[in-house]
Amino acid sequence: PTPVLPVPDLPEDIPIADFAEAIAAMVKNFSQEVERIVSVPITTHIIREQRTWSIICRIREEDIEHQDTILLYAKSHILCAAEASDAFHLLGCHSDPFRPKQRGFGAVLASMQDRSLACWDFYATGNCARQNKCRWQHPVAKHRLIVVVKNLVEIPHSSLTIAAP
Repeated sequence: PTPVLPVPDLPEDIPIADFAEAIAAMVKNFSQEVERIVSVPITTHIIREQRTWSIICRIREEDIEHQDTILLYAKSHILCAAEASDAFHLLGCHSDPFRPKQRGFGAVLASMQDRSLACWDFYATGNCARQNKCRWQHPVAKHRLIVVVKNLVEIPHSSLTIAAP
């Protein structure tokens, strides 16, 4: 049976003017929400690099059947956040913006300066046939977003040893 996922709760401050801050708020919100929504123990780890955000969701090996639920929720959260944001847009949103990765996916979030001047071909598909001859605005900044589900490695208490001084 396919689980019914709630619509992600988005903070009211998600449409932040600053591109990087808006993505940071969305990523942080997803991390908090997924830990609340998923019915199994999960930890999230966020890695921010110069133009890449990685969200690593760790679950126990015996809970791996929840992987698709977590990834579906992540996609839904990203789509909703991008639609609500004035600061970033999900590239390729009219095709399939999510590129499969092993146990996850990748997507590209792009800045948008002015909706009325945006090249909607570029934002909708991730490409513009007019390239440098386009009179419409293309994104000034792009960040890659990667979401993966990995095994949570638990160390049994009995295997822990403490060295005596």
